[in-house]
Amino acid sequence: MKEICYLNFSEEELKEAIRSTKVKKQPGPDNIFPEFIHNLGPKATKIITTICNKLWSSRDNLPDEWKKAIIVPILKPDKLTNLISSYRPIALTSILAKIQERIILARLNWYLQNQNLLTEEQAGFQQNRSTTYQLTKLTQEIKRAFNQKECVLAVFVDFSGTYDYMES
Repeated sequence: MKEICYLNFSEEELKEAIRSTKVKKQPGPDNIFPEFIHNLGPKATKIITTICNKLWSSRDNLPDEWKKAIIVPILKPDKLTNLISSYRPIALTSILAKIQERIILARLNWYLQNQNLLTEEQAGFQQNRSTTYQLTKLTQEIKRAFNQKECVLAVFVDFSGTYDYMES
């Protein structure tokens, strides 16, 4: 793990992070639109890679604009407009910060996969794993247990409203 933490980011890593960033987004506090980043030429790509590497290797503080967010309230479907609980906050952050985060996340995922640190049961935050995947596995386990005259215990936790609560 230590070695991937100290390697410079490559232009290919940057390009992949840019490709995985949605184009139709609003800019964050730095006013850089994702469309602009998606249309970078080779010189600009090299400059942004250099900036990301300097920030990564120096461990200096991130630019202030990368630490800020513009909070936009979005009305939830079929909710009353006069209640604060009817809105969910969306944080618009720097596109450059998001891109660097994506590069770091890709490296962490690569490391976790290559070191076999994720169990077969882990579905969250894994590619090609979804709620449907987990339900299919549970259904298969129930059928297997039924045929073997065994019991299956399942615990379900609903976190859907966890982040809707806001203190005033």
